[in-house]
Amino acid sequence: MSEVHLSIIHRLPFSYRWVSGYVGTKLEVVSETAEPGNVTTDACSHVAEVNSSVRRPTQSVNSPDHLIGLRLLSQQGQEAWQAMQQLQHCLLQVYIECVLLEWQGEPCLFVAQQDESAAICRLKNIGVAIAEKIDTRQTLPSSARYGT
Repeated sequence: MSEVHLSIIHRLPFSYRWVSGYVGTKLEVVSETAEPGNVTTDACSHVAEVNSSVRRPTQSVNSPDHLIGLRLLSQQGQEAWQAMQQLQHCLLQVYIECVLLEWQGEPCLFVAQQDESAAICRLKNIGVAIAEKIDTRQTLPSSARYGT
């Protein structure tokens, strides 16, 4: 698992859900401003079929829970697919359901949003680095800035 220890992943910026009738195989982006039943689906053309040997999630199509996506930053091509398969296996070992799909030309792991913390914790425990967006708009309180 040497590639796992050298892996850097980040969370994709959107929430996702399974396309109706394609649970476990096709996703769509859920717009932050969309009303229930109204989703942005432009990115669906980038989704590939899941390998038939991969265990399918048990989440129902009507589940209110959304999915989060994790993309690998440190590897590309076949090496990325191998590393993501190892990460998927590590999550499945601790009963965190996840699916490995191609999203926008790259392998991505999709996990139920309610399992995000557990998945990130597991990945950190096996040595995966998690890249996080730094919000530069946040400011410290004046007491923290001036040490008072």
